[in-house]
Amino acid sequence: MYDRREEIGIMKMVGATDSFIRLPFVVEGFILGILGAAVAFFLEWGLYDFLEQKITTIDTLQLITIVPFREVIELVAIAYAVTGFIIGVVGSLLSIRKFLKV
Repeated sequence: MYDRREEIGIMKMVGATDSFIRLPFVVEGFILGILGAAVAFFLEWGLYDFLEQKITTIDTLQLITIVPFREVIELVAIAYAVTGFIIGVVGSLLSIRKFLKV
């Protein structure tokens, strides 16, 4: 937002409404939040599968029961998507609020 403060100021001077200025930043925050959530989800999936394989091969850790990731994949994916959406949108709304006061 700091890099685009001049752009926001020019848009305000020509009469753009706050919602018109805010919309592209919210969409960008949404996209970045969802992409970040997807990357984190797939990294967690890979790490979980790796650790699951390592724990099952070690005899001393046979007392630990590992839940297969496929059983909880929907819940984890939804949690990551909602968290990414909230962080992306709220973060962009909070950061642009300062620069809309021109």
